[in-house]
Amino acid sequence: MGFLDILIWLVPPGVLLTWLGRRVDRGRRRVEEAIPRLIALGNRAPEPSLGLELSNEGRGEALNVIVSLDGCERTSPRLARIPPGSRETTGQLFYNDNPVYSQALDDLHLHVRYESTCGLPYESLYKITQQRRADGKFNPQIDFGSHSLVEPRVSWLQYFKLGR
Repeated sequence: MGFLDILIWLVPPGVLLTWLGRRVDRGRRRVEEAIPRLIALGNRAPEPSLGLELSNEGRGEALNVIVSLDGCERTSPRLARIPPGSRETTGQLFYNDNPVYSQALDDLHLHVRYESTCGLPYESLYKITQQRRADGKFNPQIDFGSHSLVEPRVSWLQYFKLGR
């Protein structure tokens, strides 16, 4: 018989369930308090590169911030952290060899990936449209006015582990 088996026999079920529930609730509160919300305010770098100005409008710090573009293998240099209520500019991401300039592509996005202090991954997606130029190539236009946020799905076991 293991320690957990003995514990289950000795501790009344109501006490054990109450303890488990409280720990899961503590983990849920920790996750909610640590949620960062990064909003891209615009590009601060000359074309053909990205240097996004990001604002953290959440309650928690954003860690390990990386910017990438569909069709481009490179990513921006990693920003270590963005405290809540502050603005930071990412390192430049050069995308002049990206097919977004030479081919008509559908469903293009700019990805801003980051983590919360609890280690949970988040991602903001910004839609990119293309405008045809006179020479037959394209200029990418990033819609900074709207974005979609991809949040992690957190299980009760993850809440339990974070509720220490």
